Amino acid sequence: MALYELRDKQLVDLASTTYLGERVLESGLQTALRDHLDVLFPGVPAGQAPLVVAEEYADFAGSRRRIDLLAVDRSGQLVVVELKRTEDGGHMELQALRYAAMVSTMTFDQLVETYADHAGLDEDTARERLTGHLYDAGDPPELATRVKIVLVSSDFSREITSTALWLRENYDLDITCVRLVPYRHHGTLVLDVQQIIPLPEAAAYRIEQEHKQREAARSRTGDRRDLTKYLLVVDDTPSPVLNKRQAVRTAVKEILDRGVPFDEVREAVGPGRWRMVRHRDGADLRTAFVEQHPDLQRPGRWWLDRPVRTDDETSWVMLKVGGTDTERLLQVLTDLATRRLGRPLLRWQALPDHTAITSDSPIGD
Repeated sequence: MALYELRDKQLVDLASTTYLGERVLESGLQTALRDHLDVLFPGVPAGQAPLVVAEEYADFAGSRRRIDLLAVDRSGQLVVVELKRTEDGGHMELQALRYAAMVSTMTFDQLVETYADHAGLDEDTARERLTGHLYDAGDPPELATRVKIVLVSSDFSREITSTALWLRENYDLDITCVRLVPYRHHGTLVLDVQQIIPLPEAAAYRIEQEHKQREAARSRTGDRRDLTKYLLVVDDTPSPVLNKRQAVRTAVKEILDRGVPFDEVREAVGPGRWRMVRHRDGADLRTAFVEQHPDLQRPGRWWLDRPVRTDDETSWVMLKVGGTDTERLLQVLTDLATRRLGRPLLRWQALPDHTAITSDSPIGD
């Protein structure tokens, strides 16, 4: 894709340049992407991009290879970012496949240790930040089994694009190619960022095809589970796709963050779906919860990693509520926010059996 400057009613072609010619080192480009990883995920809402957990990750037994950037998205899927400043991408797809295979067995505890080392944090702080980043960390937290690959280069050879498409279509590998083309314009170096695989239109088509295939498979096997997902829009900012429990918990957090009284939110969700935990010296929240509520045999069903309200003495923990009550709760919370704030804050939409959606997708009230 060419870039043009509109000057005096004329289109002036902007000539692309090269990173080598501009003396941009690969390490400099890598640092810039590390601090602004969201540019590689144009369909992800602001603030929802994967979290970088390591740069030049090399904790492989018997190997000296290094992953340029290792990240984790909010679903718990590891993301391997491989970067080249060349104009053909070299053999980066083969490197990235090796890296993805090597990190595929990483546990959440290993991820915590890696992130702590990278960010200069103690492990308790690293664990807290990671569980807060994940939408449904679980108890104990687990990483997704699949690894996403993102290839970044100023251009790609046909060998790389053909391989990426073949891996996506035949092996369902989550692989993306992003082209970063440098331009020099009025003394400033600018980048044209384009996702070329998959094209947004192709991704949307594939989602619909996968939905139809799942529906057909479920009909054959008699599987009647309700796999509805939800999209929330808060102050015109869409969320990623959420499951039922995540949708209710996110709605609660958003309206509390905007000043809706806690007592009213608690009443709307249902008083029986909350537990107060008194802080104890030296005891973490989970330990205190189990000690103070021994009648609750399944602490994993409560949002212990993300208490809804905390002060110096107590924390309020909410049940991971959803199921058949999801849409009623979402509507009750939507109405409460509108009434208390004097304006519409929250909108939501059910996405039956869908697993992905872009920020451009329409949503009704």
